[in-house]
Amino acid sequence: MWWNMIVALLIILLAAAVLLLLRCRLYAVCPGANTALRLTVEASCDAPELESILRGLAWMRSNQLLNAEIIVQDLGLTPEAKTRAQILCRREQIRFIERE
Repeated sequence: MWWNMIVALLIILLAAAVLLLLRCRLYAVCPGANTALRLTVEASCDAPELESILRGLAWMRSNQLLNAEIIVQDLGLTPEAKTRAQILCRREQIRFIERE
């Protein structure tokens, strides 16, 4: 009787662990074979949240949770923010479009 309860508990824990490991995969963006997905992040002023957004998107792309080209478009970044964004874009292989 105790063995049945222990086995049932182990099965439940195993199923829960598998669901936790796969939960991110359920939200993965998967475009079709002939579809190119481009994600554009528009940034202006100081953009303090830009670095965390880009790091999160790059992490998703490196873990195959996001199959897209990431583009940062400068809509009037300050010189310091622009420099930080360009360095991060080079490091994470993100395309940076400067303001004309």
